[in-house]
Amino acid sequence: MSIPDQVSQDPSEQEPHKILVVDDDTRFLNLMHDVLLAQGYRVIKAANGASGVAQFQDESPDMVFLDLSMPDMNGLQVLEAMQEINPDVKVVVITAYGTVELAVAALQQGACDFVEKLDYSTNFQETLFKKVRAVLEGVDEDNM
Repeated sequence: MSIPDQVSQDPSEQEPHKILVVDDDTRFLNLMHDVLLAQGYRVIKAANGASGVAQFQDESPDMVFLDLSMPDMNGLQVLEAMQEINPDVKVVVITAYGTVELAVAALQQGACDFVEKLDYSTNFQETLFKKVRAVLEGVDEDNM
């Protein structure tokens, strides 16, 4: 009787986390794609809510960045549709039109976090990376 070989995978050989970005602002969508891709994540883009829900169902991403203000479906509607597909979905709501009321509504509906699009600066990119690590790796943002 032989013992089967155990295959241990080098962490550097693991599949990269999949992140879905849903935003109707093409410039921002492409920026998010490029920044996250450069960090080694697999990035899926969707330019509207309906496409975001379809991509979510097809791709089963590890987390989602979701714009709240889109013409076809607002972010809260998209979040609800995604939760029907996978109740454990990890969503960070992101918008240029952030208000306390929208943030509270998104968090009450099950979003992990809420972040405002400030500008496309280094500070925003640092905030983005902290959110990703906090959601995917359970790292406390305050300790980064």
